[in-house]
Amino acid sequence: MSDPRIPPIAGPPLPLGAGIAPYSAASPIRPVPAAPQPSPGRVADAVWRRVDAAWNGAHTRYTHAEVRGGDAYEGVVPAYFRVARVATVDPILLIAMMLHETGNMSSWQAAKPRRNPAGIFVTGATRTSLPPAREGDLWQAKGALWVRGQAYPNWVSSPAFPWRPNSVDAHAWRVAGYAIPRFSNAQEALYVRACQGRPLPLWVRGSALNWRELGAKFNRMRLLGGGWANPGDHYGDAIAAIANAITAGAW
Repeated sequence: MSDPRIPPIAGPPLPLGAGIAPYSAASPIRPVPAAPQPSPGRVADAVWRRVDAAWNGAHTRYTHAEVRGGDAYEGVVPAYFRVARVATVDPILLIAMMLHETGNMSSWQAAKPRRNPAGIFVTGATRTSLPPAREGDLWQAKGALWVRGQAYPNWVSSPAFPWRPNSVDAHAWRVAGYAIPRFSNAQEALYVRACQGRPLPLWVRGSALNWRELGAKFNRMRLLGGGWANPGDHYGDAIAAIANAITAGAW
């Protein structure tokens, strides 16, 4: 059942079983304007079921309110719908990426206090010595090691401190950068703030128009390091499968 506390998404309502084509690796990162969107409440329910099922091996057990939202708290899923609307990217793509990259929010990188939503700056690299000051925010302590990956103080933006970095903004705007070569002035300001001084290289901007091209193998600038996942041979297919699972019955 849809949660009235989650704001509606623009676009005409669609009855269940109306024959929406399933997501695929060829789905566009930027949805068609005014295209129907699945119910945010039902998507949030589906995401929560996946997160709750993965709790046994999770490094942090996230709560229902943190994932789905509550009266006084914006959850991760409604935040993705909100930010995606401004960034003009598909919220289901972002949510499916997050679930894929974090093992349904169970991974060490996704756990508190790191809250990395989608492998941002995660390369698998480790080091035993203290990282240099200029890269200190890109390395997280794990026992005797330092592990590469960005950390965020919150999953969603805080009304009291809207300028503070957060996971959802960082993920959504970096994906938007892959799809949009040039933002409006207002979007550019949000993008720069979300990237915390580490924006995408200019030659990568606009290099992925569909989900498949987020994989380095298919990215238009792959020879210059473009691509979210490397090698990403089946990245688009993997996130499309999750997208179809979490939107089943949500139309």
